[in-house]
Amino acid sequence: MNKPYSLIKQYFKTSLSSLYDELEINSLFYYYMEMKFGIKKHQFCLSDGDSVLSSSFSLLKKDLERLAQGEPIQYIIGKTEFYGTFFSVTPSVLIPRQETEELVELIIKENREAASLTILDIGTGSGAIAVSLAKHLPKATVYATDISPKALQVATFNAEQNNVCVTYHLHDILSQAIPEIFPTFDLIVSNPPYIPAQEKIKLHCNVTEFEPGEALFVPDQDPLIFYRKIAEAGSSLLKENGKLYFETYEQYHAETEILLQHLHYHSIRKMEDINGRPRFISCTQSIQ
Repeated sequence: MNKPYSLIKQYFKTSLSSLYDELEINSLFYYYMEMKFGIKKHQFCLSDGDSVLSSSFSLLKKDLERLAQGEPIQYIIGKTEFYGTFFSVTPSVLIPRQETEELVELIIKENREAASLTILDIGTGSGAIAVSLAKHLPKATVYATDISPKALQVATFNAEQNNVCVTYHLHDILSQAIPEIFPTFDLIVSNPPYIPAQEKIKLHCNVTEFEPGEALFVPDQDPLIFYRKIAEAGSSLLKENGKLYFETYEQYHAETEILLQHLHYHSIRKMEDINGRPRFISCTQSIQ
């Protein structure tokens, strides 16, 4: 017997009430229905009497069981939307966040008139930043690195699906020398791990138990380790007056600026996200 949408919505509330509040449950319901069945939120007032096939409902119940365990809905569906494009996501990669779209928008806005660009995305994960930049800055040559072979498989798939060219390299910025085959770059961008390990207890279980910790957390005693290593690498990787773009952790936003000053970057700009939180920093490589 087919199941009406109203009953499915009630199943969501019943299954997820111990884990999420009502607003979040509604958001998950509408997101799931759009991704799985192509029904947008505004269409429900026109289709509330419609129903889902029993065979589809059986799969839905299995998905709800996973949601009730805290697994992110993006992993269950296998994709997420970022900067107007769908990206494949698996537990091997961090789920791209809305705030990071603002970083991509900033880079595109400031560099769209460039005659040519070479870009390096360090810690690419799903490839969301690199692919989006390659797609919207068609004159750019884009490289990207990650420490995880599985992440690079996902990123490569996302580049292929979006018909863009990104050159990927397996690389650990913390311990490995810069590959000699790298060119020099007009800009380097990174949304690196930045959450101190001690902050883990404050995060929702759908983050701490399912998303890759190596993409999230840094040692408490050295929370700026990735910013320092990337900025140090920038001294040789960036062209004269090349730019660095970072997404940062609010708690260490000011300290990141000081770090960049000590490493002789100039024109440092600290920027807030749409919610008014310190989120982004850009700076320029000093003239050699």
